[in-house]
Order: sequence, then structure tokens, then C-alpha cells
Amino acid sequence: MAHIKERIALVINSKRPVKLLIAYALRKTKLSSLFFIQKSLYRLRFFPSALLMHLWVDADAREEEAIFLSKLVKIGSNVIDVGANVGTLTFPLALAAGRQGKILSIEAHPTTFRYLSGNIALNNHIQNIHPYHLALGEHEGEILFSSVSSDDMNKVISDPNNHSVTVPMRTLDGVIQECGVTKIRLLKIDVEGYEFF
Repeated sequence: MAHIKERIALVINSKRPVKLLIAYALRKTKLSSLFFIQKSLYRLRFFPSALLMHLWVDADAREEEAIFLSKLVKIGSNVIDVGANVGTLTFPLALAAGRQGKILSIEAHPTTFRYLSGNIALNNHIQNIHPYHLALGEHEGEILFSSVSSDDMNKVISDPNNHSVTVPMRTLDGVIQECGVTKIRLLKIDVEGYEFF
């Protein structure tokens, strides 16, 4: 009941309540994937994800973060986006780095990685993104990841349950060495509390 009250409050307090209600319905029915979020030089498919739902309602959300990080990148820069999610920062960073740059886009959750891959395929004019489906940590191996319907809340967990998935884990040094990157201009890490590892 508390969950329903929270959603009603979100809709009531939204700048675009009707569009938010439509977004909830599209996401719930999985029809959202038929729609797109248009940005200036790329677009994202509205896969049934919390972040994409938020962006479908307000395409300018998180724009300040993308602009700020893009200003740190120069043409030819190598960038690592750890916790890339569906690519909302990967694409602006890839555009800022240009064809000479290399963007390593790393996402652990299998469903979210599938959405990221779909968005990369959708924007095939951007050729400098290298997606990796894995978690980064202090050693090579596997790690448990939550897999709940509120996809923006998935994170590393210690005990398996009905809503967990096993994800391959690599070290950042190992991935960098494998892809042949020597200088890194920007390393962005957003991994729901696992940043230290």
C-alpha cells in the first residue's frame, strides 16, 4: 500500500503528470520499447527501465551531468563509464571524444546491459563505444547482483535469493590492459555503493 501511495504522490507532484501516467502504463505493458527519447545527436529507446521512463517524461533530466562530464573530455580522449546503465552518459561522452576517442561502457546487470546494447545499435553512427557486460571489483571471478523490478536499485549483494543473478567480475586494470588503453581522460563510476571495491 505504501508503494502505491508513493507512486500517486510522484504523479501528483510531477511537472508532467499525464505523461508520467502514460509512461507507467507503457512500461508496465512493455509497450514502451516502441517509443524513443530524442536527444540532440542521438536517441534512446524507451526500454522498460526506471531511468528511461524518467527521461521519456523529461528528456532534459540529467542533462547538467552530461554537459559537465562532456566538458572534461577532449577529442581523442579515452573514457571509462562504469555503471553505464542504458547509456545516458556514455553517448554524450562518446560524442565529446570523437572518432579518435574510445569509450569503455561497463554495465553489470544483464537486463540493463541488453538495453545499453540496444541503444548502442540504435545509434550506429557512434562507433567509438565498446560495451562490456561485467562488474568491476578487486579480483577476477563472479559476483551476485540483485535483479528487482525497480532496476535503478539493483546492486551487488552477498546472499543469493530468488531475485539475484550471477555476473562476471573483472578488475579495472585487467579490462584496461585487454583493450589497449594507455591514457584515461575520465573515469566515471556509479555502482550503487560498490565504488570502493
